[in-house]
Amino acid sequence: MLGTENAVSASNTECNCVFQKLRQLENEIREYKDLNENLVRKLDEELFHREIAQVESIQNKEALLEKARELQERDQQIEAQNQTIDTQNALLGYAWANAQEQQVMIRDLNQEMEEIISHNSHGDSSMNMNKKRRLSP
Repeated sequence: MLGTENAVSASNTECNCVFQKLRQLENEIREYKDLNENLVRKLDEELFHREIAQVESIQNKEALLEKARELQERDQQIEAQNQTIDTQNALLGYAWANAQEQQVMIRDLNQEMEEIISHNSHGDSSMNMNKKRRLSP
């Protein structure tokens, strides 16, 4: 019987070793599952952050494009205003030159009238007075 007891004892020891190894493997599997879950969670978080960054990048690009359109529109308005100002300046220059010419013409006409009046002043003075009244503004 001693041989049977020894065999049973050896068998129990061997079973204990197998059960201990099985528990150790189960613990390692649990640790790997936890590690895998953590890695999946971190990967999901990283993907989420990348999606947010991508959306923000797209929004920033759209904002920059909108700002560029606004600046281009403003530049076009300024150019149109500058063209209007240039046109107004040209018209004012033309009006000024025209006014200067008219002033010269009026001065010349006044001189001619004075010459005619003074030339005719040798004649009837009452007639000259009537002419002067009619010609004066």
